[in-house]
Amino acid sequence: MNKAIQTKYFPCTNTKPARIKAFLPDCQSNGFIWVTDDDSGEQAHKNAAKKLIEKFIADDETRHGKGTSKWNMPVFSAYLKAGHYVHILVNKEDGERVGTFFKMAEFFSVNR
Repeated sequence: MNKAIQTKYFPCTNTKPARIKAFLPDCQSNGFIWVTDDDSGEQAHKNAAKKLIEKFIADDETRHGKGTSKWNMPVFSAYLKAGHYVHILVNKEDGERVGTFFKMAEFFSVNR
């Protein structure tokens, strides 16, 4: 089961600070969070994706018990276009194949 999270940078406005939206592209409901981060650039996008994954893991564990979440997988990140990143969660069997596909991809993992 592979999943994808997209992150997008939003600059500051008169009323809101600069922030990053982490979201599931195919989800209309609560599949997103806003993150303001002291880091900048790619690391801020990774942090936003990690926080959304942590939210989903916590939700799963609340509903089904500890260690039951399917969101606890390795993550590959890649730049898409102006202010957008994609973070692909892959199961361990597909990790090497996906890592080869994303030659420039960065790998990170959510450890809980």
